[in-house]
Parts: sequence; structure tokens; C-alpha cells
Amino acid sequence: MSGEALAEELKNIQKRYRHAVFSLDIFVRDSLKGIDRRRGEIVAALTDLRALPHISKKALASLKDGSPLDPNADDADDDLKPIIMKALAENLRIVEPHSRMLLEMSIAYASALFDGLVSDVLLTIFRHVPEALRSGRTLTTAEVLGFPSREDLIEELARRETLELAYKSAEAQFSYFQRAFNVDVFDSQPDVTIADLAAVRERRNLIIHNNGLANAFYIAKYCPAGSIGDPVIVNAESAESDREILRKIGMALMFSFTVKFAPSENS
Repeated sequence: MSGEALAEELKNIQKRYRHAVFSLDIFVRDSLKGIDRRRGEIVAALTDLRALPHISKKALASLKDGSPLDPNADDADDDLKPIIMKALAENLRIVEPHSRMLLEMSIAYASALFDGLVSDVLLTIFRHVPEALRSGRTLTTAEVLGFPSREDLIEELARRETLELAYKSAEAQFSYFQRAFNVDVFDSQPDVTIADLAAVRERRNLIIHNNGLANAFYIAKYCPAGSIGDPVIVNAESAESDREILRKIGMALMFSFTVKFAPSENS
């Protein structure tokens, strides 16, 4: 396949990734605003209700036609205030963790986008430049003869190589890029490091496997001032920082591989 075809595929991969991470950031910001608005509405309602002596069924019914709530519309014999207060308090308890849940999900999704980008780039490179498959992987004669074409064989070898690499650490993955392709992704992005990526991935793993809470390994390696059991995503700013680290490294990866295999795109 031509270098132009490879360049076009890499360009499309980059375009999809940029669109996805931008959409994720907008979704997170808009959703946080919605959560804050809902929380504020509940808190305001609780504040207003606490100032009322009681709320009868008749007084509550007056709200249906848009009339102001009149606490004196009936006596307190059928007071609904305790029930309503309890329901609102329970609603507030349900809403409180939504921000943290959203931020943790954003890190998990941003990590999935990044991992997908790495896989897409590698598969594309291997398909267009099969000589880049230098792992020393072997196949039996029977396996080779089972593929209907050379392209199918290359596709399977590329898939195996990419899948194996996907389960390696960040350090091992980027060492592979340096060794196999002579590509140093961080040359083009000095603002972030492999240690930054490793830390984000560890937080993602804790979100998925440990309810988003720090364990002893994380505290020892990444957060010595913290404590075991602390949330690893503490606020919107820390989540945004992690997503930005992934975005920067993802774009640097695209730039580095494009320069290496499709330099005309950057000329």
C-alpha cells in the first residue's frame, strides 16, 4: 500500500481521537453543571421547608395549580413535612456522589480512548509496513497455510502483536516503540512524561478494580502524602489534568508515528 494511504489512515485516526476527547470534555463539564444545579435545587427546597411550621395535604395540593405554598391552608393534623423532608434528604444523599462517579468514569473512558488510539496506530502501521513486525513470533506451517492470503496472515500477526502489547505497562509499551520503531514519543511533548502516564493508568486501574480508592502500592509510588483509602480522583481539576495528560501523549504519539511513517503529512 502507498505512503499516501498510510498517511490518510493516520490522519483519520487522529481526527477521530481529537473529536472523541473534545466531546468527552464537553460532556463532563455540562454534566457537572447539571449535577450542581440539581444539588442546589434540593438544598434550597430543604432550606425553605425547614422554615415552615408544617405542610398539610391541602397546602401541598395548592402547588399543582401554581399557587404559592400556604402552610396555613390546613391544620397540622396531616402534616407531610417530615415525609417530604426525609424524601428530599434521601434524594440529596443519592445525588452527592454523582460528581465523583462522573469524574471517575471520565478517566476510565479517556483511558479507553487512549488505549484504542495506541492499538489503532499499531494495527495501521503493521498493515501498511509489515516489515515492522519484528517480534520473532513464529507460526506453524499448518497455521500459515490456514490463511487465504498474505494480507490475512499479516492482519493476524498484527492483531497478536498489538494485543500482547496492550497488556504491558506504559513503560514497556513506550520502550517497545523506541526499540521497534526508533520512535521516542516524548521528544515532541516535553510537558508530560512516561511517569505521568503510568500514574494516570494506575489511577484508572484503581477506579476499575478498587472503587477509586488508593492502595498501599499507589501511596508508596505516586502519593506519599496521602493515605490508604483516599479517593484517587479528588476533584474536577485533578480529573481534567489526567485527561489532558492522556490527550497530550496521544497527540504526541500520533505526531511521532506520522513523522516516522508518513512524513509528507508534516512537511
